[in-house]
Amino acid sequence: MALTLTNPSSQTPHEVWGRNRVVTKTVTFDNSYATGGESLLPRDLGLAEIHAVYVSEVAGGTPTVVQYDYVNRKLVALRGALVEVANGVDLSALVVRITVIGL
Repeated sequence: MALTLTNPSSQTPHEVWGRNRVVTKTVTFDNSYATGGESLLPRDLGLAEIHAVYVSEVAGGTPTVVQYDYVNRKLVALRGALVEVANGVDLSALVVRITVIGL
């Protein structure tokens, strides 16, 4: 399915640090998680490249760790003993804030 990206109300959506742009977004997952993660491409953030992604959980109920898979360019959700969430699981209550550094 897809992620919903919005600008957090308390922050500027992007800043410039030297040559790099820093983009902050609030990310809401949908009701059917896809095995392997949800796509997050540089163009989704107005960037040409992603160099680093920092994730912090805002809301979600069940403790979930979200990390960026740089090879496949996806946000991956992990639970329990850091095992990926099963295909089709409803993560629509999961909201994270991401800060992305790129060009």
